[in-house]
Amino acid sequence: MTDGPLPASGWYPDPDGPAGERYWNGSTWTDERRVAGPPPPPGMAPRSGGHNSSAITALVLSILGLVACQVLSPVGMILGRNELRRVDSGVGDQSARGMANAAYIVGTAILVLAAVLLIIILIAVAASPR
Repeated sequence: MTDGPLPASGWYPDPDGPAGERYWNGSTWTDERRVAGPPPPPGMAPRSGGHNSSAITALVLSILGLVACQVLSPVGMILGRNELRRVDSGVGDQSARGMANAAYIVGTAILVLAAVLLIIILIAVAASPR
């Protein structure tokens, strides 16, 4: 994998062995190897560059949490983290990584914002004259 531009990092057929896959980090082969699973049935090949409904759902719920009194942000954050785990394990669609990461970050940020606002409100109520 050294002729022309280097391929993106990811799992590729192991150049040292025909039965498995090896992780390419974007510049060199790592020592990480895994057994290649059977190819998917025709018509069931993993999508590349498409949309992943789990990642989309996670991102939408995270953003809606801002409007829906922070109730949906934790759900979007959890779904986003779960999708990241699926992608990292090689089960999920690699193209969904960015959207799943965005859902996790947005959900976490909105949840932290809600906690800070709640603390400010509690301090203001405690400091107000009775």
